[in-house]
Amino acid sequence: MNDLEFLHTPVLLEETLTKLSQTVTNLSNSPHLVPVMNIVDCTLGGAGHASACVTKALELLPDSISLELIGFDQDPLAQKASLQRMETLQLSSPKAFKFSPVHTNFSDFGNYIESRQMAGKIHFLLADFGVSSPQLDQSERGFSLQKEGPLDMRMNPNNLIDCLHILKNSSEQELNQIFNDYGEEPRSRKLARALVQDRGRSDLHLSNTLEFATYVQRVLGYHQSRVHPATRIFQALRMEVNKEMDSIENLLKYIPRAMSVNGTGCFITFHSLEDRAVKQSFRAWQEGLHLENHQKAKNNHTPLLPWETSKSWGKESPRGGETATEQEIRQNPRSRSARIRTFNFNQEARI
Repeated sequence: MNDLEFLHTPVLLEETLTKLSQTVTNLSNSPHLVPVMNIVDCTLGGAGHASACVTKALELLPDSISLELIGFDQDPLAQKASLQRMETLQLSSPKAFKFSPVHTNFSDFGNYIESRQMAGKIHFLLADFGVSSPQLDQSERGFSLQKEGPLDMRMNPNNLIDCLHILKNSSEQELNQIFNDYGEEPRSRKLARALVQDRGRSDLHLSNTLEFATYVQRVLGYHQSRVHPATRIFQALRMEVNKEMDSIENLLKYIPRAMSVNGTGCFITFHSLEDRAVKQSFRAWQEGLHLENHQKAKNNHTPLLPWETSKSWGKESPRGGETATEQEIRQNPRSRSARIRTFNFNQEARI
């Protein structure tokens, strides 16, 4: 696949741009002079969301405020595609902006912000936790159960552990936990037991994704299901291979320290595990449960920002988030399970 083929339709784009526009308006009307608006895309991909956000921000920002986009991505193909797209946008844009690509997983977000001394300076942050269409559609990446490919599933091909390694080396208990926790598969124990038993008898021959999907279907059953029986299992293995929940939790822990007053954080989730992690973080942020960050700052002799000593960082708006419209679902079926949740880091809640 060449770089130009890394095409991905960004989900919930209009909702994202609405939140961005509100943030730009607040920033522009702030009595405190802000020379630069900082936008972070934690999951840059092919820069679909990012390019639209930059275009909208440049349209609305006064000339006195410049713009920087910081984009995280660990996938080399996505890095090349996003760089090409942003360079094209820079050449065609009537107003200049700075693009800072970060070639790593967003779990390193906190370290990056600290290294650039940007704590409290992020005005708009977006994290789309879904897997991009090019990753799913590329058979050689091993994400798809509908196309023959290796049992890989690594978003970063430099990582040592792939899907096949997990299937061959994990214990029954470990496999059961992966399938249950990350796939929420009711028959997780049955599959884990079968995998280990067949592996021990050398009856397990897994050479590609289609073969494994057929094996899962044979073991689990669900013959009347409209969804392929291996769907939850592929999701679980992908999340384990890429340590997705660990990365999400690492990101969410640091976000309040990174965000500016009147900043906005938008999070797009696709299944209950991701959404639950975001909801729990929102609850903690709104209730001011930030003792861990306070203690960390004290231990590192880092002065707390004024808003870090308040009772609350802000609130979710709208409560419960938003889902794709019927029109978007018709145009992009993969948006059906998407939900965007937004947290406004506002002064009013910090009394």
